[in-house]
Amino acid sequence: MLDLYRIFLCHPDVACHYKKFEEGASHVSAICYVLREKSAGDPAKMLALRCLCNMFKEQTAIYILKEKYEKVIEAVTPHLANPKNNIREAAITVLLNISIAFLQKCEDNSGFIQIITALDAVKNEAEPQCQKRLKACLANCTFKKPDCKKLAESSGFKL
Repeated sequence: MLDLYRIFLCHPDVACHYKKFEEGASHVSAICYVLREKSAGDPAKMLALRCLCNMFKEQTAIYILKEKYEKVIEAVTPHLANPKNNIREAAITVLLNISIAFLQKCEDNSGFIQIITALDAVKNEAEPQCQKRLKACLANCTFKKPDCKKLAESSGFKL
């Protein structure tokens, strides 16, 4: 089912499903439910993470993801410690996409702080693709934000 939903997220008509905030928020909640569900297998979690990544292709979905960022980060964070590289990479990519959305328009640093705090789980990441996304995400979170830069450095990140 998630695979079909992921294909749907790439279709141009997906925008109409995110125009109503409540409807779009229910889509985000459904995906986050899969990530929080203990009995969900790794394939389902991977698909859910990829669905979240695909949601960033549509501006109306980005608005909802920014509004619900706390729930999204909360659902994604446990998967940063997954032993499988591809799941960690997908989780980092979701956080990277959120950081990019915040760069476009963000009034405060709370979202960036929550992302930096979540990334603490992968500060010693060895896999090259994960490292690349991690560095880009941290660069976004600390760009022209001295408080966020101090937090990242105090957490042990090398900027």
